[in-house]
Amino acid sequence: MQHWDLYIDESGDFGSLADTPIDRRRPGDDDVVVAGVLMDRTSETWSEKALRRSLVGVAPWLPRPLHMAHVNRCAMHAVALVAARRRVDGPDDETIAAAKRCVDAMRSGDGDLYRRVAARVRKGETPRIGEVVALDRFVDEVESADRKAIMRLVRSTQRTLQARIRAAIGDAIAQEHGHWVVATEAVPGGDRIRGDEVSDRYLGLLVELVARCADQLTASGGEHTLHVSALTRDVFDAGTGLRRRLHADVVRRQLVPRLGAPGTDGAFRIRRADGDSQVTVHIGPCESWTADVHPLHVCADVAANTMRGAIRRTDLAAMAESAQRRMGLYLRVESLPNVATGGTPGACVARARVGAGAGPSMECARPLARAQAEAWMKWYEQAPMQWEGTA
Repeated sequence: MQHWDLYIDESGDFGSLADTPIDRRRPGDDDVVVAGVLMDRTSETWSEKALRRSLVGVAPWLPRPLHMAHVNRCAMHAVALVAARRRVDGPDDETIAAAKRCVDAMRSGDGDLYRRVAARVRKGETPRIGEVVALDRFVDEVESADRKAIMRLVRSTQRTLQARIRAAIGDAIAQEHGHWVVATEAVPGGDRIRGDEVSDRYLGLLVELVARCADQLTASGGEHTLHVSALTRDVFDAGTGLRRRLHADVVRRQLVPRLGAPGTDGAFRIRRADGDSQVTVHIGPCESWTADVHPLHVCADVAANTMRGAIRRTDLAAMAESAQRRMGLYLRVESLPNVATGGTPGACVARARVGAGAGPSMECARPLARAQAEAWMKWYEQAPMQWEGTA
């Protein structure tokens, strides 16, 4: 029996079906990703302690845990360097001086906003990303040399963070004791399903990501236990028509159309029809994004942010190449891809899992969505999945 842990995070603006109509969104805003890092719990090729230690020294001026959306913003670094009111290791005098001039521009532009953000940073708290984005526009008003100095710090932090993650878990992934797994939409902004399934964009992709991990473990043969850890957030609950905090029961309910009904212990049990493998899926409590969050959640956040740019490529190979170039992130796309999508490709794979025949047309889906679905549909034609429960 192999035990696997799946840690999940996302990147992008996941507007709900209820409050973010597609026709009101700007071009590009609909690119969203849910990413996971799937790790063998007993493997000696990586350790949680070593990974956590390796992240401590990255950009010590920034609040913990490191969040890639904030790492990418010049305003976040400038505010953190000045608000810290103490010298931190890393930035040189030129960069510190540039940060002060950027902060002067923020104070002049919107002093109240700057003070709110700075107060949170001084407490070691991560400010709202929307407020940091709003401050970022004032950085554009400073001298070019100052902007470039802060941008060099941003790029250096990005590279260091990615390099530390590669060093800590890269060997495990290279030896297939770990995997990056990605879920995105087949049609940006258009995958949400009405009726008896999910109508929240994040929940839809979370379901596809967990199901794809179960696919991979089923395909590898043998007995596996998969422990899933997602982060809590607000989601739109199709059953009640209300927004609510995500918790394990919500995830279990949304997984039923993909993995069948859970047992009395809340676990999903699935196996191949040929009896060659069995996978038990446990949905754990949803964690909060706090300073002591598991470091693999930080890795998933970095991967999701990286993959958000990569998914704009036309096919799976180009997507994987982009991820490799951006982060040194190996995403398996050959044979049975570690990529999932919602929409009609997700529905087609769901039917193939249980030998239910052809699904809806995938004509409107982007090429990478069709390609991953076709690969998995072909595989499941040979060995469909069986559920312990019924949907």
